Amino acid sequence: MSYLKLDDRRIYYEIFEAITYNEDTLLLIHGMGLDSTLWERMIPILRKYYRIVVLDLSGHGQSDDLATKPTFDGFVEDIGALVAFLELTSFNIVAHGLGTNVSALLALKFPHYVKSMAFIGATFVLPKSVLERGREFRKKIADNGSLVPVGIEIAKHITLEPVNSPEVNKIIRCYSRTTYECYFSIMELYSASEQLQLVSNIKHPTLFIAGEKDQLYPPSIIEIASKLAPHGVFRVINSSSNMTFVDQPEMTATTIYNFLSNPETMLPSESPPLGIDLTKVVSTLFYQAAVKLESTISLRVDLIHSFRVQINGEEHIDGWNQRYSKNILIYLTFHPSCTREEICDALFPDVPLKTALRNLKVYLNYLKKLLFVPLPHVTLLHTDHEHVMLKCELQSDIVDLIENMKLIDTQQNDHTKYVEALKLLSRVPETNFLPGVYDRWFIELKERTMTRIAELALWVAEKEKSKGEYSRAIRFYDTARMYKPYDESVYDKLIELYQFLKSENQV
Repeated sequence: MSYLKLDDRRIYYEIFEAITYNEDTLLLIHGMGLDSTLWERMIPILRKYYRIVVLDLSGHGQSDDLATKPTFDGFVEDIGALVAFLELTSFNIVAHGLGTNVSALLALKFPHYVKSMAFIGATFVLPKSVLERGREFRKKIADNGSLVPVGIEIAKHITLEPVNSPEVNKIIRCYSRTTYECYFSIMELYSASEQLQLVSNIKHPTLFIAGEKDQLYPPSIIEIASKLAPHGVFRVINSSSNMTFVDQPEMTATTIYNFLSNPETMLPSESPPLGIDLTKVVSTLFYQAAVKLESTISLRVDLIHSFRVQINGEEHIDGWNQRYSKNILIYLTFHPSCTREEICDALFPDVPLKTALRNLKVYLNYLKKLLFVPLPHVTLLHTDHEHVMLKCELQSDIVDLIENMKLIDTQQNDHTKYVEALKLLSRVPETNFLPGVYDRWFIELKERTMTRIAELALWVAEKEKSKGEYSRAIRFYDTARMYKPYDESVYDKLIELYQFLKSENQV
């Protein structure tokens, strides 16, 4: 067991000498949440041809966690330090998942060290919306900061090994060693446009391997990345999921050896039909679309504590109390695509429709000016003769709160529901909820939301009471009382609990 000491932390590594004499070194870099133990099936095969060096990235396996948030540059610096410590002058790389992103950056920063690379399940094509959904799903199933439930779920999709097999248990163990903070901080690093740009800058021969039955990163997605790499080669391993080195170690090792031994023989030599490589064209279009998507303007409208508007993180304070701009924007926050008549019905129900529509035209022109961004061909508020639409990445604290309540309602696991309910209730104010908006439609929404918060607080209060946590129960009964002040049953529950505590001499 070997460690490289870096200041106040250690990086675990291990060396497997080649079975037959060979000076070529192969560096194996694992994926996110995993560690070097998962290369065990393929190492004996590759040792026939190479000296093998494996390591655990910081925050994974037997390496120490980082004192700060992980970065791709930080991972590269750690590997660079290991390369210098081992006095490696050149090496090939085999990487999986997160390791492919780190390796691409390593090759860019230290091009003279890297000979060729083989990427398995490369994670370069990760659109922002897909990544966010994946991150939120994983956060929801993580149990009190433990990644074990995430590992159990991920294992179902990255290998064809049966449940409770040694390899699946190894995957779960890897996740148990990785901290919640490290794992989700890494997920925040990904940007599709940056990663695809990184791929297009790779100057080294690079083999992209996909598992035939990989549902996380299907072969078609891996091929997109391979076509952006100037010297990329794409291969599919049959009867395998994402971790081809676990499902088909012999076939994967042979494919890697054939490529690394003589990359030129696997590089495309013939011109594509009619001079058009359709996959390469699609890959380029995908990259351009990723750049455009990630440059989308973000608009945030917060309402829970007070009305606040931010465009690309910059707060816009002035002008919202004129020409109904605040009222219209709030309506659009809940209805980002609607008709002019719907706005008039909601905001000006007592004004004749013809007059309301005429006035709305003026109001919308003013709102467009407030939402102006100094970028070519970018407009947040789109209108035509009939429709009004916000075209941006729209966020709102109250919309998020309502969506979270819906998710809590569907939660079957009582403990998970309890934890999520506590998080939600910690975000609602004790007084002055959704202040300063008096449109009829909004007041109705506010009342419904307050009722739901009160019901959730009552549910938590009953949970606390059943556990004998009476002080906490009183706190949540109070929350329910504040959000549902006309419900006498809430007062009755509070009085009943106080009387009980008095009789038990606990007050």
